[in-house]
Amino acid sequence: MNRTKLTKKEEIYIDLFLFGYYTGGSTINELASLKTSSIKKGYLYCKRNASENIAVIPLCSEALHIIDKYQSECFDDYLLPIFTNKHISSEQQLGRIKRISELTNQTLKKVAKIQKLNSAITMGITKYIFMEHKLSNGISYDKLAQYLGCSVETVLRYSEKMSQNT
Repeated sequence: MNRTKLTKKEEIYIDLFLFGYYTGGSTINELASLKTSSIKKGYLYCKRNASENIAVIPLCSEALHIIDKYQSECFDDYLLPIFTNKHISSEQQLGRIKRISELTNQTLKKVAKIQKLNSAITMGITKYIFMEHKLSNGISYDKLAQYLGCSVETVLRYSEKMSQNT
């Protein structure tokens, strides 16, 4: 997509959406907690909020590009530009996460309209897109479960649900 119709902030929201996709369907809340120490030997270690499990995700070049792009804009040792020096308390951080989530979804609506898409795009679909892409490329259920931070049984349930919807 040509990004010239987006503001600088909207570009950040699109990049957060893409980073969420590249990291196995990570939510804004999960992305917000990532720090530079979350990366080890080319893998991102991300705590999944729903299960409390740790997803171990190989970082693709696109995800690394997003990290590099915003490195100078990140507060403290956070990996992405979600928080600023104004977001110190947990209450302030939760409010910021909520606003960023809303603004990201608003931007995704704008992109869907620009691209004349019939279906909605939200942060919530990144996990399904990621799974569908990986499964169609022959990744094993075990490896996908590791990337998603869930059990193989959960991957099988998602896979069955996706096959019923096609």
